[in-house]
Amino acid sequence: MPLVAPGITGDVVPQTQDWTNRLMGKTIGDESNATTFAMSELPENTRIIPEGQATTMDFQENRLNVHLAKDGTVRQVSQG
Repeated sequence: MPLVAPGITGDVVPQTQDWTNRLMGKTIGDESNATTFAMSELPENTRIIPEGQATTMDFQENRLNVHLAKDGTVRQVSQG
């Protein structure tokens, strides 16, 4: 029997993969270019998480989590 989790749609993984492809290795800044992605182009419910920053454990299916490395580049993108 498949696992059913209320409120989670099948679109979550493809959306996360799309954002991962767009953001990995870039920094987040004011304007987009070859190495930077503009903060204004991110979804409204985006959480930028610098390395070492504590976060809440509440799950919000429509929230994009962007994890940064120490040098400010995106190292991971997750949903929730």
